[in-house]
Amino acid sequence: MITSGAPQSNHARLTAAAAARLGLACVLVLGGPPAPDRRGNLLLDELAGAEIVWSGDRPLAEVVAVEAERRSAYVIPFGGTSSASVQGYVDCGRELRAQVPDIDGAEVVVALGSGGTMAGLVREMGAERVVGVDTGAVPDPRATVAGLLDGQVEPGALRIDGSQVGAGYGVVTDAVRAALYETAREEGVFLDPTYTGRAMAALLAGSFPHGDRVVFLHTGGLPGLFGHPELGQLTPARRTPR
Repeated sequence: MITSGAPQSNHARLTAAAAARLGLACVLVLGGPPAPDRRGNLLLDELAGAEIVWSGDRPLAEVVAVEAERRSAYVIPFGGTSSASVQGYVDCGRELRAQVPDIDGAEVVVALGSGGTMAGLVREMGAERVVGVDTGAVPDPRATVAGLLDGQVEPGALRIDGSQVGAGYGVVTDAVRAALYETAREEGVFLDPTYTGRAMAALLAGSFPHGDRVVFLHTGGLPGLFGHPELGQLTPARRTPR
């Protein structure tokens, strides 16, 4: 199997783990030059036995195509997102209904990366109920999500918040750092700096209108925390315990 992503890609790490469990060879094409050290998801990729190919300054899709042809391998799309995989978050929407019986009327806030998570939730719960917080993973998130919905929802009907992209995908911003600390210290919930941290930063900033009830969907990604040593810098002042 071959797939692609950023150096700290959660999808790449999970693909490596699934391949190991199934006894399949796994190649991960990761963006940019080789990382100077192995930490976070990169360490887990290697523990699972995945081969890592760095794209350097070449487009990820180009490198994936070359590697797939050379190895005659099955290609999983960037981020694991396709029209078929959207069904996973249709199922997630159904699980939310089961776990939160009074969810009707509430808004669901989720990080928007390669688009599959938001697309599945919109398909199950409706475009007016789901807010996707753009992480900067794709150039046109609105068109990406609409494309995954096969024309069932107009791009303009999607609720996408772009206030937390900052300097770009994977770059930790002050707002995200503050959201990580506040959520951990107030709720004991740990977020990652690329996806859920951005979604929470948008929610805390009140950057979009919302009703009385909001459901924050935590999509995981915690190993990515350990790929960002800069999070330990400029630590916010510790709050007074309640």
